[in-house]
Amino acid sequence: MDIGGTEFRWFHSRFSFPSNKEWERQQAEVALQQAEAKYRSIFENTAEGIFQTTVDGRYISANPALSRMYGYESPEELIANLCNIEQQLYVCAESSC
Repeated sequence: MDIGGTEFRWFHSRFSFPSNKEWERQQAEVALQQAEAKYRSIFENTAEGIFQTTVDGRYISANPALSRMYGYESPEELIANLCNIEQQLYVCAESSC
């Protein structure tokens, strides 16, 4: 381009800006990661025993507090050793069985 005897050259740079949907997806992903970190911190650091089990009585997950309550060193040890919650943990009086 020539303006008043001075030549100007335009350089085209390609900038990629995320679309609104992409930006919203990224924000949702960040929010999800923060929520997961918050939940994980609560799960790992609470003094209460928290766990998930299957319908047939196997632990899926347990927190460190539950492990300590049952006398295990770690949640992994508790999960490996308690395979039948009904038989291994609960007491059933003869008259009510």
